[in-house]
Amino acid sequence: MEPEKLPEEFVQLFCAHHSEKYDCTLCDNSCCFQSGFAVLENVRLIYHLYTEGKLVREGFEFEPGLEFSGFVGTYFDAVPINGIIAYFPRHLAHEDSLPLRLPPKPDTNYYTYRAEILGNPFEDCRGCVFLESSMSHKDRRARRCILHDESRADYNYAKPIDCRFLTCSTSRRVKPPLPSLEQRYFELLRKHYGNHETALLPK
Repeated sequence: MEPEKLPEEFVQLFCAHHSEKYDCTLCDNSCCFQSGFAVLENVRLIYHLYTEGKLVREGFEFEPGLEFSGFVGTYFDAVPINGIIAYFPRHLAHEDSLPLRLPPKPDTNYYTYRAEILGNPFEDCRGCVFLESSMSHKDRRARRCILHDESRADYNYAKPIDCRFLTCSTSRRVKPPLPSLEQRYFELLRKHYGNHETALLPK
């Protein structure tokens, strides 16, 4: 399964937002701990890696033999946000290394709720399930994303599109998007990836 070219509008938006210092392969920050969200195209490509035996990380084994819906239900929280279905990668619980389920809560801002649960990474959980290895009390070094692939820069490949939107102004300093740019970002998400089935949303 091959990824599709990233729409040119997204390429332009990423170029407008990303810093010249942006380079995930050299980063030593742990800002990827909480992770952004994927769209369904990303999730399908991640599942393809899984079925090919190419979804591998240290200290954790993905459950074998899952059908697509079971894979999504195990490793993602599907949440409706701003007119799209956002698939947030789950995080590993600190004590038992099982994926934490963080479904949306009625009348609660999901970003705030999620940040509160994941806000103390070295107490409650051990990082995104797609980091190369878990974090711990004793080792707080950055962890690379096993889905990152510089050669796919012009494609909407397996790495969650919201993680690719993230950038830094300097080392270890995340660059927040301007409100107008964030609005444009979600407009493009709705335009290109917003017409998806909702069967995978939590009941």
